[in-house]
Amino acid sequence: MAAMIAAAAIGIPVFADTNDSGDRDCQVSEILVNECRPWLGARASDYPQADDSVTEQVAHHEERIGKPLDIVHTFAAEGQLPLRTKEERALANREDTYLYQNWKPAAKWKDAAGGDAEMDEHIDAAADNIAEVAPKKIFLTIHHEPENDVSSDSACDTKEDAAAGTAADYRDMWHNVRERFDAKGIDNVVWVMDYMNYEAWDCLVPKLYPGDEYVDWVMFNAYGDGNKADFAENVGRFYDLLNGLSSEEMDLKSKPWGIVEWGMSDSTQEQARDYYEQAATAVEKNQFPKLSSYMIFDSPGTHEDGGLRVGYDDKGKADAEEQKRYTEFANNPVFEG
Repeated sequence: MAAMIAAAAIGIPVFADTNDSGDRDCQVSEILVNECRPWLGARASDYPQADDSVTEQVAHHEERIGKPLDIVHTFAAEGQLPLRTKEERALANREDTYLYQNWKPAAKWKDAAGGDAEMDEHIDAAADNIAEVAPKKIFLTIHHEPENDVSSDSACDTKEDAAAGTAADYRDMWHNVRERFDAKGIDNVVWVMDYMNYEAWDCLVPKLYPGDEYVDWVMFNAYGDGNKADFAENVGRFYDLLNGLSSEEMDLKSKPWGIVEWGMSDSTQEQARDYYEQAATAVEKNQFPKLSSYMIFDSPGTHEDGGLRVGYDDKGKADAEEQKRYTEFANNPVFEG
């Protein structure tokens, strides 16, 4: 109750408890898997109807769908610390809500891979910030979508202007961060590997994987566009890739999986509306049983005005029907168990 009062005090809407599963005793595991249903989450930003703060943007998203989010997705860029604001800490502490933070310790992965005293202090400060919300847990990714930033690889084509480092540098960074957190006794982090789901860089997926002992969840994107407008195909392609890559040495099947970002842009509005209906169908049919979270990216993305914002076309024109379709997805009974 105290957490709900504190949330209301800084503008976060407080809803009736929607995690009550009736006769079912739905437990949440140590790594934040709900045994009865997938989580519903969102990144919400850049809506002019609300203040720029994460709490107000989340409030606006929740008002539009008429229910609270299970997971709120936020980002900490290079030089920033996770849980650096009172709004993020309030969301992390809100009852029946979990914060998901993407955090980039350094622009160049090697700088955060150990041996740099100043960077190690920065990593330790991040651990201390997260410890402040314990025993409440948060989801944490170390530099999301790393395929986009691999500077070189002898066997894979990489992005021409990428400069973060090699896949080995990425793994070394992850290991150093995780080991420093563990050395400080930080036990309220759920570690999430976050992939792009971009076919040209599938070859980087196993190379970037930090190792089973360092990862709790595996998540990936499920974006659509005018040329790739089938939700089940877009999800299924990477879902099948993870299944095929799983082995005794890289036991991906032992981890819960989730959709970390999804949405539709660069398409017709009818395609965008249909994408939400397709997603609802996939959820209802339990087409992807290993998916334990669905987090929409409710933000412009590469478009200044519209794009991935729910309820708008790419040019920023409001589309009430698109919002209605997503609201129906978010209120699917599958998310109520």
